[in-house]
Amino acid sequence: MMFNTIGQRVIDANLFLAEAVYNLNWYDADVKLQKDVLIFLCLTQRVLNIKLGLFGIVSYNTMTLDLKRCYAWSRTISTLVLKKK
Repeated sequence: MMFNTIGQRVIDANLFLAEAVYNLNWYDADVKLQKDVLIFLCLTQRVLNIKLGLFGIVSYNTMTLDLKRCYAWSRTISTLVLKKK
């Protein structure tokens, strides 16, 4: 769960940074800075994800999916154990 929290914080920071740069008065700056900011804004349009080997992308969404899978498996196993008795 710790990796999912860290991954989600990186995703949120990336979105926050792009929004903060966009809200600057960059269009009033000199042309070179305008071009640099536009390139930066284009690069931040892609969602930044962290992949952790076999676990895939780490975020709150994947943590929720993992918890749902664990719950489903535990319910299946408990149902099988109860049927045996």
